[in-house]
Amino acid sequence: MNNSRHTYHHIQKSLLQLYPQKCLNGHQVRHLNTLTAMISGIVQGKSCHLEKIARKVPEPTQVESRVKRFSRVLKHEAVTTDLFFLPFILPLLMGLARRGFITLAIDGSEVGRNCIVLMVSVIYRKRAIPIAWVVKKGSKGHLPEDVHLELLTEVSRMHPLPAFPFPPVNEQHRAKEQAARVGHGRRQGQ
Repeated sequence: MNNSRHTYHHIQKSLLQLYPQKCLNGHQVRHLNTLTAMISGIVQGKSCHLEKIARKVPEPTQVESRVKRFSRVLKHEAVTTDLFFLPFILPLLMGLARRGFITLAIDGSEVGRNCIVLMVSVIYRKRAIPIAWVVKKGSKGHLPEDVHLELLTEVSRMHPLPAFPFPPVNEQHRAKEQAARVGHGRRQGQ
């Protein structure tokens, strides 16, 4: 078995161990197989561009067909982060938490045409692994505070992790307002 096929089967086996198979219907199983192919392609191709991913997937189909399939799955409304992302990222975060502290980074980037993504990633071995994101229409620049709060709300859904301490979003907002008032008072008093 060549390396890409071995990687594909190893990823598939790992995903199936993490996923409660009993609740999957036929379409969800197909989406999970596509997710396996995409992860395998990302690992093998060291890229997140669909064409580069598709080139590394060990399937007999044409690259263009795989790109279209990946694109359709990513756009499909039934493919949600709750169903196809959280069951996999939470065990990763728990494993990292057992090793010590978790380092998070927040970053905004332009994606696609006139869209910007605000993303929280966990830092692991000098790599940023996205754990939550919000995509909005817009161009390069700062996103409004409510978008940041929306993202932090998504991250707070993962809060049950013992080594993942941060206050609930409303407390963060209050702390931010208090810090702004303190900072504003210092500027005026100087």
